[in-house]
Amino acid sequence: LSEAFNSMAEQLQQATRQRADLIAWVSHDLQTPLTSIQAILEALGDGLIEEPETQQRYLRTAQREVQFLSRLIDDLFQLSKLDAGGLTLEILPNALSDLISDTLESFSHLAKKQGVTLTGSVEEGIDPVNMDARQIGRVLNNLVSNALRYTSKGGRVSISARRVSGKIEVRVADTGEGI
Repeated sequence: LSEAFNSMAEQLQQATRQRADLIAWVSHDLQTPLTSIQAILEALGDGLIEEPETQQRYLRTAQREVQFLSRLIDDLFQLSKLDAGGLTLEILPNALSDLISDTLESFSHLAKKQGVTLTGSVEEGIDPVNMDARQIGRVLNNLVSNALRYTSKGGRVSISARRVSGKIEVRVADTGEGI
């Protein structure tokens, strides 16, 4: 009984640490775009930026940061639903190779614009995979978006899928600064 109690106490302590880490990471991820938006709005509001093309560039940057914040808040909402047991998954046989291909295609323009090489590979015979394609697609989009955000020009971002010990491993790797 004491071993079970100690194990349960350790698990609770670990969950508390993980929750605290998550809150710290989210706070940081929220603060970065907010600081950028605040600086842009102050510069525009103070009339420091007079050239119309520079104003447009600043506005586009602010729009991207607002979109990032919106996605982050949506992710937090999904996480709270998952934590509360309210997120239902629709697990069906799906083509993981198509999902990875779609992800690569949706980020190819941004990667090219940033000077980052974006690649993908899927081991033969992977498909079909039992998964919630919408939620796994969401995870891939978040990971690739973050990888591109923190990978410098000339860097690489890759997605790969392979079988490991009877399971499917999907990896998003980059040459960015890391977490």
